Amino acid sequence: MWQNILLNWKTSASGFAAVLTALADVLHALSAGQLPNFEADIPAIVSGIGLIVAKDSNVSGRAAR
Repeated sequence: MWQNILLNWKTSASGFAAVLTALADVLHALSAGQLPNFEADIPAIVSGIGLIVAKDSNVSGRAAR
């Protein structure tokens, strides 16, 4: 799995950015004593995970491991 993340760094970087942004939003809301915006944060985390495990479009022909 880690080799796939390194080979597909563009989509993985986008996924990590989405997950980190959503987690930062959750932590910011909790530290302010508010409820996080779960309607936006949960889909962002799920989409980010999908991007992390996805394959770049210009890496066709390589088998995902």
